[in-house]
Amino acid sequence: MKKLIIMGAGGRDFHNFNVAFRDDPDTDVVAFTATQIPGIAGRTYPPALAGPRYPEGIPIRPEDELVQLVHAHGVDEVVLAYSDLRHETVMHKASLILSTGADFRLMGPDTTMLHSRSLSLRSARLGPAAARARRAGRSDGPCSTPA
Repeated sequence: MKKLIIMGAGGRDFHNFNVAFRDDPDTDVVAFTATQIPGIAGRTYPPALAGPRYPEGIPIRPEDELVQLVHAHGVDEVVLAYSDLRHETVMHKASLILSTGADFRLMGPDTTMLHSRSLSLRSARLGPAAARARRAGRSDGPCSTPA
């Protein structure tokens, strides 16, 4: 079983966990780490949200404990789940993780995006060209579909 830590900020990290790892029997998420939300470190991602594979929840630890956590838990991979870091900061975090022997991963939209079962064909705000076409009684605006 692959052991994993998710580095995050109390948003995208939880989302990534829920869509990619919550029900994955081959992955054990041993911790989240956090730096951006005051007071979140030391708490636990609740069991009700973490699912039946995590009856005690998942600990949220300060990010400055990351290297120790990787070694203490024999972590195989660390996933970066921040959405607002500069490239230089991301690469410093990657270098730190790689120096522990663990893999470093960024998850792309195909892995983390929620998929809808329906397709929205019209937008609530279609823009000036569509509004003009609608006022003129035409259906040839930018979002019209051929008959």
